[in-house]
Amino acid sequence: MAARLTDLEIARLIGEEKRLPEDYLSRLELKSKKGHNATERYQTFGMEEDSYALLTDNFSDFHKAVDCLFSECGFISPSGSQMKLF
Repeated sequence: MAARLTDLEIARLIGEEKRLPEDYLSRLELKSKKGHNATERYQTFGMEEDSYALLTDNFSDFHKAVDCLFSECGFISPSGSQMKLF
């Protein structure tokens, strides 16, 4: 049976401090980053576009991944006072 909580109870739960175990850093498993390469050949054979990926060190966070995507796909970022997308 699903729990039924009031807005106040939900706000209290969200605001509650959640302590991490002291050894949480040693228990983290960092995964290597993968770049997905879709080609017409994979699409022609009916394969998923994201089914082929290569390990990469071209980016280390979300913003650098977006920059990498734009660069590899040939997009030209406008210069000037454009607002940031993310």
